[in-house]
Amino acid sequence: LIRSAEQKPNSLLFWIWPSYPMGMTGWTMLRAVCDGHWDVSEGRRRVRAPNGSEIWIKSADNPQSLRGFGLAGAVLDECRDISPKLWPEVVRPALSDKRGWAMFNSTPRGYDWFHGLYQFAVDNGPEWAAWTFTTHDNPAMDRAELVEIEASTPSLVWRQEYLADFSAG
Repeated sequence: LIRSAEQKPNSLLFWIWPSYPMGMTGWTMLRAVCDGHWDVSEGRRRVRAPNGSEIWIKSADNPQSLRGFGLAGAVLDECRDISPKLWPEVVRPALSDKRGWAMFNSTPRGYDWFHGLYQFAVDNGPEWAAWTFTTHDNPAMDRAELVEIEASTPSLVWRQEYLADFSAG
């Protein structure tokens, strides 16, 4: 989001979370990175780059509030917990006139709409891409902690939450 905002002046980008409280995760990170370099609006959960681009933290719990914007980019975080209608009915149209980009981040939960998008990305390059990362890929994770978690976590939960396995859902 930040790189895109810096590269395209006067652009608008959304970081969309399933709920307002969940969006605080993103807001805390975004504010920490941008504070002192960009204008930060605490009350509106928005940052503005020196080139006029803005990144807004938004919530998906009221999809109508996301309509009417022309977006240069959007990140849908924990998107498996967002209504499957939000992407095709609200976000995709908002990106269309600016040829904006989207990124979908989530832990898989079975063969739902997020899996459908993932599979579409796998099958439809080069404008689409798909990645899977497990908790093992996180260099900050203590390996002994992972062994403990695996030993004390039901197999399906382990596979879904830590191995990013769609079939576990």
